[in-house]
Amino acid sequence: MRYLRAKGVDEKRLRIRMVIHVQDDEYECKRYGKGATRLEDCNFLPTIMKSPSFSRKPLPFGTVTIRYNSVELLRQINREISELVDRIP
Repeated sequence: MRYLRAKGVDEKRLRIRMVIHVQDDEYECKRYGKGATRLEDCNFLPTIMKSPSFSRKPLPFGTVTIRYNSVELLRQINREISELVDRIP
C-alpha cells in the first residue's frame, strides 16, 4: 500500500478482495484488513471463503488481492522492475 500511495493512486479506485477460510471470522479479518490498508468498506469486494485449512500455520487473517485498473501505472511498475532486473549482475 505504501508503494501505491507513493505512486499517487486514487484510493477510491482501489479494490481489495479478501480470501479467508470458512473457520475464520470474516468480521475480524475485514477489521484487520481495513486497519492494515487504511481503506474504507467501499474499497472491499465480497470476501471469498475457502474450504477449511489444515495447515500447521494458517494465516490468521487470510490474504488480500489489491486491484487498481490503470495501464499507465502497470507500464510504470513494469519499467521499474525491468530497471531493477538490469542492475542484477
